[in-house]
Amino acid sequence: MMRQGAGAMGHMGGGPMMQREGPILKELVWDTLTEEQKKKIILRMMDEKIKMKEAFIQHMQFKVETFKMVRQMLEQGK
Repeated sequence: MMRQGAGAMGHMGGGPMMQREGPILKELVWDTLTEEQKKKIILRMMDEKIKMKEAFIQHMQFKVETFKMVRQMLEQGK
């Protein structure tokens, strides 16, 4: 078993470098961007969060449907 931070991957699939890459890139470039460019990046980041939440909701709905299906099968088998 690997220790956290010793090359182990997080639950999102990226290792320690991947977790730092985004903020570092943003810090390096952010001050050079125009207000319109910053607005586009912020909106894109918000869209990314929305898509992640929608995917999670879809996943949970699928799990609920599966549990209901199993429950129904078990009740029919009584």
